[in-house]
Parts: sequence; C-alpha cells; structure tokens
Amino acid sequence: MMRAFGVHAYGGEQVFFELPVPDPGPGEVLVKVAGAGVGSWEAMIASGEFPLLRPFPLALGLDFSGTVAAVGEGVSGIFKGDQVYAYNYPVANNGAFAEYVMVPATYLAPPPVSMGLVEAAAVPCAAVTAHKAVTELLDVREGEVVLVTGGSGGVGHLAVQIARDLGARVVATASRAKHDFLRELGAETIIDYRDNGGDVAKSVRKLYPSGIDKALCNVYGATVQWCVQSLRDGGKTVDLTGTELVAPARVDHVRDFVAVADAERLGVISRMID
Repeated sequence: MMRAFGVHAYGGEQVFFELPVPDPGPGEVLVKVAGAGVGSWEAMIASGEFPLLRPFPLALGLDFSGTVAAVGEGVSGIFKGDQVYAYNYPVANNGAFAEYVMVPATYLAPPPVSMGLVEAAAVPCAAVTAHKAVTELLDVREGEVVLVTGGSGGVGHLAVQIARDLGARVVATASRAKHDFLRELGAETIIDYRDNGGDVAKSVRKLYPSGIDKALCNVYGATVQWCVQSLRDGGKTVDLTGTELVAPARVDHVRDFVAVADAERLGVISRMID
C-alpha cells in the first residue's frame, strides 16, 4: 500500500488515504514520486468542475517527477532507476499526489539536467500548455507582436520566453512589481493591467495602433476581451480559460484548449530549459 492525497468524492474534503501500489501493465511505467506540481487545476478537479472520470478515492496531481521503479512489458528505452518527469493527463491510474504513480511510457521524458528533480515537477503541465499554444496553435513567427496576459504566471512566464525565442516581440501584462522580472525574460513591453481603468486593449492600442498579431489569454475574466480587441484584422488568440465569448469574424479565436501528455514536446522543453 501507499499513501496518497486527494478526495473521496467531488466537492469533498481533501485528505490523506491509502491505495494499492499499482503494477505496471504492458506499455506502462511505475514511478516513485520525488515531487508533484500544484496548479489551480487541482481545485477544479477536486470540486468536480474538471472531472477526471476516475474511480474514487481519487489522488490529485497532474505534474510529477521521480525515479522509475518498475517497467511493464513492451516498454523500451526506459529503465528502472531512470529519472523522469511527466504531465499526467489523461490520468491513466492515480494522480501524482502519492508515493507512486503509474503512467503510459509515452508520457515520460528526461527532466532538465540543470534543475533539481523536485523543481522539475512544477514544469510539465504549464510548459506543455505554453509550448503548444505558442508554437502550434498561435504559430508565432519572427517579428510578430504577441500579447501574453498573466505574463508572470505559471503558463505566462514560459510563454513569454518561448515566444521571444521564436523572434517575436512580446507584450505582457502583470502587476508593476513583476515588470523587472518580465523584462529579464525578454518581454519588449509590460503593461500594468490596472492602467487606463483596467482596459488593457486601450493600453495596447496606444503602443501598437494597428493592433497586434497574436494573443494568449491566461487569466480568467475580462482578459480574453482585451486580447480580441487588441488584435489586428486577421490576428489570432488562444484562450486557455474557456471564457464564453463571441469573437468578431475579423479574428481567429481558439477557445478552451486543454493540453494532453506529450513526451516528445516535454523533451524539447527540457532541452530549452537546459
């Protein structure tokens, strides 16, 4: 048996409980957990707002790092004792708030060598989301002006760096206390979301009168409207919050994107971090 942490029912109290240590089947890997990331999605899962459709008791935790404890039949290239990390969604067995977690081998990637194993546990979900949104859904290109709302947050601060590395000119929103941090990450312009009466689109249009090329919305509330209003005709926005919005026909609006496990992408991210 192993200790785990999660819920016995959606909306219930988050508690410790015991679960059997799972045995890896074909194509699966059992990992002894070193660290587990914590995100806002944990509360969404625990409440039932974002159900995982797994049996109870349900261990929470979508990010983790650790050491391979056992390997199932048919798994190649992964061996007992290897250090790994992953974004565990869709959840195949139990969540990562546990002593052990079992996932498909296709979820696992080597963590960055420049990071401690526990630190690395906070990377996968935010990084896979940011990387896919910026490089694939937004298809950010060199010279484009890209707005990232919530630029100092988990997904945001990674998206800023990825977009910058692609040669984009990054505009980020954050409180004034985080402006120096975002400049260090390569943002060209940082906007305090409280300026102009909280109208970020107005602030953006003052600086870029013809509008910007792309926008990534990371913050719930009015920010998706700011993103759409900041775009030039033919611009594109990706909304990670799922906010209800009827976008004008002049822009391309991708709503409610949820990333899934992607070991190949996570391997790219490890190399970028290093």
